[in-house]
Amino acid sequence: MAKIQELQKAQLFQHLEAIQLNGVTKIININHDMKLIKRITSWLSSVLMLFLVTYWYTDYHLDTAIDISVLFTGEIWIIYGAISIYEQLKAVKFQFKYIPRKSWFIFIITHIIIWPIFYLLFTEKEFMIAYLFPGIMLPLFLIIDIIAIIGRKIFN
Repeated sequence: MAKIQELQKAQLFQHLEAIQLNGVTKIININHDMKLIKRITSWLSSVLMLFLVTYWYTDYHLDTAIDISVLFTGEIWIIYGAISIYEQLKAVKFQFKYIPRKSWFIFIITHIIIWPIFYLLFTEKEFMIAYLFPGIMLPLFLIIDIIAIIGRKIFN
């Protein structure tokens, strides 16, 4: 009964998340540093969409439009999977056993299925962009997160 009440409380507050491991439910408080990361990600997806629209207008080939759409969609899925795993790992202090199987499943699917599609559809230059973009963004998010934590400790 108490676990059900804790789960209901977790659903009421957006900053709480319930993680279930082997039948045991643990409620964690998600750190508010990830709000900045989520804002950057939404801004970044808007910029990528603007790039996509611009690219369609400058080059009217249907094949190119399809390729860039696949690239855009794949980038969003890969970044979403990596950020959600990072957010959950940070919330449980990087204890991998507390991450739900669904999150790992999404992460693995995006990295095993989408990357071969990139490799088969794109030229070497486009594939390198698709490969380097998440590889550059995720360490950048980690650095921003560390700076936010240090700044909060210094100024509070």
